[in-house]
Amino acid sequence: MAARCVAFRDRDACLIEVPLGRFEVTAIRLVIHAVAAIEPLGISFLTSGRLGMATFEVLEKEGMHYVKATLNNERIHAERGALCWMIGDIVMDVKIPLVGRAIKAYLSEESFIRPTYTGTGEIHLESSFGGFHIVEMTGESWILESGAYWASEDSLEISVRRERMWTSFWAGEGFIDWQTELTGRGKMVLCTQGPVEELTLVHGQKLVANGKYVLGRTDDVIYRVQRPTKTLMGAYMSGEGYCRTFEGPGRVLLSATPYWRYRMFKQQPAQPQQIATVE
Repeated sequence: MAARCVAFRDRDACLIEVPLGRFEVTAIRLVIHAVAAIEPLGISFLTSGRLGMATFEVLEKEGMHYVKATLNNERIHAERGALCWMIGDIVMDVKIPLVGRAIKAYLSEESFIRPTYTGTGEIHLESSFGGFHIVEMTGESWILESGAYWASEDSLEISVRRERMWTSFWAGEGFIDWQTELTGRGKMVLCTQGPVEELTLVHGQKLVANGKYVLGRTDDVIYRVQRPTKTLMGAYMSGEGYCRTFEGPGRVLLSATPYWRYRMFKQQPAQPQQIATVE
């Protein structure tokens, strides 16, 4: 006797015919009857999609953008100092970094202390004149620009990657540049200066950016710092200097146009501190 069953692996499903004996058929019938008996009690074994995964939403209020994370007995990671307020049965925990990570954090602008939030409820992160972008990862690895990481699901593995010394130097980051790398399946949230456009680069196709306009790239993208012209004199005359080059194949996240409120806030001159005098 052959019985048909559906085999699930992640989100894919396939129909398989398996030869079964009398004992196996009887066991399957008993399981089916047991499931049918307890499903009216609110217990279900087969549902679509992933269960218990945290959800992220980018909301806007008074011209400011912020991220709301909804947890259902789940855990997320967030950037250090990103919490605004939270409600529900949620516990925040911070792991003390190892000595090596503490030294890396001191030598670079990237934070290696990422608090975790575990439980059920809502978490509202700090608002910004800029924006936030949610990326659904499906098993690949993303390398983020320094300062772009904001939050992520616990299913993603967070690590760091050090760029080549001379690449970091000519990019204006000094000799040491550590960047956040995320790998796995789940959602991550990026902190941006404006809207984000995802570009897919084919093999050999290059994207040249004069500044930190590329927030992230997949690990198969080749990253270099090069002159936009063939000669030093041409680079000097063009006024562009050295540019960041991203060569495919792979995907990049480009944010070249800031929100106007963010632009005005950044261009606002610092107000001199006023000292009150008593006559």
